[in-house]
Amino acid sequence: MNVGIKGFGAYAPEKIIDNAYFEQFLDTSDEWISKMTGIKERHWADDDQDTSDLAYEASVKAIADAGIQPEDIDMIIVATATGDMPFPTVANMLQERLGTGKVASMDQLAACSGLCIQ
Repeated sequence: MNVGIKGFGAYAPEKIIDNAYFEQFLDTSDEWISKMTGIKERHWADDDQDTSDLAYEASVKAIADAGIQPEDIDMIIVATATGDMPFPTVANMLQERLGTGKVASMDQLAACSGLCIQ
């Protein structure tokens, strides 16, 4: 049995929030946040976008990058700490939405450590 990653995909929502946004709610500044975290801006999902929507967009790009079809996928693992709901898992929803058929799928509670950078 061989396990591997054939393609990579990433998706970031279009809405960008910079550090200045937080100055109206918190006793902080752009400079402090940048110095302490290295973060200057972040992409925020719209209220109608769920984790499964973000995962779907990234998956479509990964499938294209791999040059395969959804039916060629044998397993789906989603690393997240912020699923849409307790059940079904994001991986199960992704499996159906991508049209992979009956494949193994699971969410792995991984938060930031689930990030892969190409």
